[in-house]
Formats: sequence, structure tokens, C-alpha cells
Amino acid sequence: MKMEETTAELEAPQPKVETEFKKPVLIGRIGKLPKRAKSEVDKAPPEIQKAETSPKASEPSPKSNLPPAVLLKEISTPIPYKEPKWSGLCPDGSDYALEVLKSGMIVEKVDLTTKSYYVFGRLANSDVIMAHPTISRHHAVLQYKAFAEAEEPPSGWYLFDLGSTHGTHLNGEKLKPQHYTRVRVGHQIKFGNSTRTYIMLGPDFDCEGESELTVTEIKKRAENMKQERERMIREAVEQRERDRAEEERKREEQGIDWGMGEDAEEEPDLADNPYATTNNEELFIQDPKKTLRGYFEREGHELTYDCDERGPGQFLCRVELPIEDARGQPVVAEVLHRGKKKEAVVACALAACRALDRAGVLRQATHEPRRRKQREWADDDSDDDTFLDRTGAVESKRDRRRREKDSAPLTYDTLLEQIKELEGKLRSEQECLERLRAAKNSPEDIEDYMQALPRGGTMAHKAEISKTRMSISKLQRSCLRRRRLADLARPAARPAAPPPPQPRLRVANSVVYGKRETTSTTIF
Repeated sequence: MKMEETTAELEAPQPKVETEFKKPVLIGRIGKLPKRAKSEVDKAPPEIQKAETSPKASEPSPKSNLPPAVLLKEISTPIPYKEPKWSGLCPDGSDYALEVLKSGMIVEKVDLTTKSYYVFGRLANSDVIMAHPTISRHHAVLQYKAFAEAEEPPSGWYLFDLGSTHGTHLNGEKLKPQHYTRVRVGHQIKFGNSTRTYIMLGPDFDCEGESELTVTEIKKRAENMKQERERMIREAVEQRERDRAEEERKREEQGIDWGMGEDAEEEPDLADNPYATTNNEELFIQDPKKTLRGYFEREGHELTYDCDERGPGQFLCRVELPIEDARGQPVVAEVLHRGKKKEAVVACALAACRALDRAGVLRQATHEPRRRKQREWADDDSDDDTFLDRTGAVESKRDRRRREKDSAPLTYDTLLEQIKELEGKLRSEQECLERLRAAKNSPEDIEDYMQALPRGGTMAHKAEISKTRMSISKLQRSCLRRRRLADLARPAARPAAPPPPQPRLRVANSVVYGKRETTSTTIF
């Protein structure tokens, strides 16, 4: 029995078994597999990745075609708008929408029933995204007002410009930034210089009321308003003419008051110089040295530049001006210039011209000399206090001023005597200079040379020579000035002053450079 059952089981058809193919396993180190490059969506924040992978991402939307960089900027740039308290959704069944027209064709329709306000701009976080270059990042907001009291503006849509660069226009008029403007059904909105026109659609009760006037009556009304405006302008002109005629009649009846009437204006004091406070720099900017020299010659003063070298390529130039400040002290123009010595002198002359121009004495109408005011030092010399003076400079200055006050006017004979005295001093200084140079150029006996040197050594000897040369130069200038004055004061019958003595030449030892022989000559 058991044998028959076994035979039957073997003869019965067996079920077909499908063989499963298994993936081969690699054993061993074969290297790292290449990494998959991250897409722009993987690099974006989780919010954007969620938006990209959501089922709604397959639906066409304005933001789906934007690059990830714009989506990232959306998060970093918030909307500069705060929703007001009276904000709310429009009532059901109102069917508010914006119809977008471009080149006379309807290209889009924006539904306005899902939110309380809609943002227009170029960024991706705007509700209505526009790509025109004149549109700002957040251009404007269309806000619905749901709650309105009796005295407030009625409910409806309001347009709010967010301070855009090129502005927002409603029915052809530019809106005021940061200000709510009522938008009714049928109104046209334009943003910036975009060619698209947004027309408000909605129920009939929100339309603007139609005028009861006909076209002819509207034209006649506009013509009447124009005539009324012209009449008001004409009356204003006539009234102004009548007022002017009345003023002229009163002026004729009153007569000439020579500026002493009740309505006379006080004029500024121009007795000194009307251009004292002005800047006439264009008169002397071209050649300040020539302008300053002309002023000094006109005033009868001697122009002297005191230029000292304070460092390599740095000069301090000073010039004393023949004017005084508020304390009675002479004004000094001083300039510290870096460059050449000639440039420092020019800069000092320019500063001096500016100071004289501010004082109002550089350019005068009559060119009358304005000499320095001579104070009565014998009566009042309180400005100079000798209590703290230990050098005697204040006392010597006071004596010099008194001598200048008591000095008699110079005559031709007096000038000749002064010339003779100056020439005598000049000869003595020249002899002193010759002795100093002779002591310097005779180093045959070192003991005699050291004894001939003044106390202080070689540097003191050089300083003595320099001081003597400066004294000679000063005496020569004084003598030359006295000779000029003598030529002016000489009577016709008197002979001219004797000529100045000719300078003596001293020939030094010859110095041979190569094949040429050079001889140095000094003028005494």
C-alpha cells in the first residue's frame, strides 16, 4: 500500500520552481565609488527641498522656473510691509481679480480672493512676480480693507507703494509712496515702466459712479473752469498793478526823503573799503610776487623775504606786512614749504597777498598809501611791559619808536650825510671780512692760525664771516635806498651825489682741475 502511494506521488506533476538571480558580491578593496554631484535643490535649505519634492511641484507655477539663487534671496530679504489691523479677506462671491493686458491682449488673470493682501515685485517671495528691470524687489502691495467705521474710508482694495524707485501709477497718476490709495473696479494699475496693465475686476457695487452729465456738458464744464482760472489770474495781475501805482503815488506825495524815511534800511559801514571782506584772489593768483612788490613800492616800504632752511628741501619763508592786527602788532605772513626755495618765496608772497586782501588794502580804488598807524608811544606804551623782559629788547624798541617820532624830515643834505656814514661803515665791515678770510687762508703756522681764530674754533670763525657778510649786504641795501631818495630830493641846482666806490677784487690762489686752471675771484 505504501509502495503504491509513493509511486503515485512520483508520477504526479511537480510545481515549477523559479530560480532567483542574486546580485554578485565583490570581495576585496576595489576603490571608492564616485560621489554623486549634489543638485541645486540638494544644496538649498530644507524648506526649498520640501517645496521641490512635494506633489504640487509638478504643477506649473511662477516660482517653479526661478533659479535657486532667487529662492535663497527670498528667504534672506523679508517683505518691508506690516499688515494693518483692518486687514481681512474679501467677502465670498465678490470675484475680485486682476486682468493683465500686454500689447492689447489678455496674458494672465490674477485671483484676489485667497489672501488679504498681495505683494508685487521681482523677488520670489512676492505674490505677483514681474521680471521688468524697472520693478523693485518689493514694489507695491494691494491690500483689502475688511473693517471700516462710519467716519473712515470705505471697505475695498487699496494700493500701497513700498517706496519703489520708478513708482506706481493708478489711472495714469503716480501714487504717493507709503500711502494707501483706493482702487475701484475698472481702475488701471501700472508698475514702473512695465508695458503690462493690471485692470481691477469685481462686482458692480464697487464700480466708480458714473457722471450724470453728457459729453457736451462735461466739455462745457471744463471750458468754464478754464475761463474761471484765466479770470482769477487776470484779476491778480490787475490787483498787483493797482498796488504798484498806489505805492508810486504815495511816494510822489511824500517827496524825496534822501534815505532818511521810516522804512530806510541801515547800510553797512563802507568807509574803510567795500571789498575788505571779499576774496579777490583772481587778481593776484597769477603772479603774487609782482603784486606784493607793487603794493610795497606804492606804500613806500621795502619788501624783504626772510627764508631759512629747516631741513632737506624744506624752507620757512616770512615777510612782515605794513599792517597791524587788532592788538597793534605787525602782521607777518609765514609759510613752511617743502620743495625749492623759489617755490617757498612764491607761496609766502601768495599768503601775504591773501592777508592784505582780507584787510582790504591790496586793491584800492584811489591807490592812496595806507601807512602803518603811528601810535603815541610817549603817551601810551602800556602794550610793552618791561617787567618780564631781561634782554632789553622792549626798551630798545620803545626808544627807536620815540626817535622815529622825534626825527625831523629828511633833506638832500641829510641824505648825503647818511650816505657818507653808511659808506664808512661799509668800508670797515669789508676790511673786517678781509682780515677774517686772510686768517682762514694762511694755515702756514698752526699756532698763529689758532691764535688768529676767535674763541670757539673753526665753527665760530665761519659764523663770524657769515655775520659780517650779512651786515655788508644790509649796509649796501641801506646805502642804495638812501641814494634813490637823494636822487628824488636833489634840487635842480645842486650836483648829483658822488657815485658809490667800486668794489675791490681779490684774486685767490689758482686751482688746477685736469688741464684747466680755475681762478676764484671775490668782490669786496
